[in-house]
Amino acid sequence: MTGVLRQLLGATLSFLLAAPAYSHGPNISYEAPFASRTNLRDRHISVRALTDTTSTVTDTYDYDAFGNLIHSTGTTYNNYLFAGEQFDPDLNLYYNRARYLNVSTGRFWSMDTFEGRDKSPLSLHKYLYASGDSVNRADPTGQFDLLDATLVVGLSFTLSSISGCTAGPRIVTVGVTFSNTWDIGSSGALSQPEIAIVKDTAFQVLRDAYKGFAVFFSEGSRPSHTIIVRSGLYGKAGETTPFSSVSNVDYDDLYFSLLKILGIRSPGEKGITRDQLVEGLGRGIGATGAHELGHQGNFSYATDTTVCDSCYDAHSADSYVHFFGMKHWSDAAMALMKRQLPGSDQ
Repeated sequence: MTGVLRQLLGATLSFLLAAPAYSHGPNISYEAPFASRTNLRDRHISVRALTDTTSTVTDTYDYDAFGNLIHSTGTTYNNYLFAGEQFDPDLNLYYNRARYLNVSTGRFWSMDTFEGRDKSPLSLHKYLYASGDSVNRADPTGQFDLLDATLVVGLSFTLSSISGCTAGPRIVTVGVTFSNTWDIGSSGALSQPEIAIVKDTAFQVLRDAYKGFAVFFSEGSRPSHTIIVRSGLYGKAGETTPFSSVSNVDYDDLYFSLLKILGIRSPGEKGITRDQLVEGLGRGIGATGAHELGHQGNFSYATDTTVCDSCYDAHSADSYVHFFGMKHWSDAAMALMKRQLPGSDQ
């Protein structure tokens, strides 16, 4: 395999040439009685070429910045193209799970069910794909875009699926589950739109915390790494058994810490609105999750106990910046992350 091909991600595809039968999911595995093909992808996960069992290139694909196929060679039947998604030639649309995408307009075919966030104007657009930045972002679910397209690798690849390549990025996949009650004391439970905002904000913080590394976050449990947002840790914002693959984030403890920081007992006091609480709660969950994830396998946690309150690796969640500020890793933690975590530039 040439040096150029080693820089591309490979995953084996098998095609039944007359009537192809293959599937697409978190682990790409294809079986068919006739031809076998390996797809080679760029850093945006778009399929750029197919090779046969002798590593000879049989097909190539070129796209513009918005995903339109502008040139191709070869005759192998293949519908997995831009961003690794399935193209429907009858509809002339890409299947992005929750919605279909029209790359010629950069718009989804149907409306987004998420209402969006006032502080993120692009999230209010009901049809826009990847916040209008399809070069650096992707939206594999049809529900929210990823800040860094390299994070999308986790949808299509695991270490085992990069067989046959002597070089290529490793991937860390992290699942986040929510098993809490969403209660906010005397104000009752959060509404479904408020829950969506909390989750969206938490994921945003998590992705920002690990930006620059090949770490992919999605809702649901994962065998590699899981963060569980729950209740009942009794005074602990987060907890991780050393070298385990599961961390707990205490929803109730974070909510009461948030009230304590603001000096209130419920929304509405001192001019603090319910929307502000929702936003702060999401950021607090994300910041705590980022810290606890660092304990899993010791890949981003620094043992320096004197780090600042604005650092993700600080142990205390009792600070204003934890819920409303912009946090960062300490120099010690960042140095450890660069040794332990796969970088998006690898």
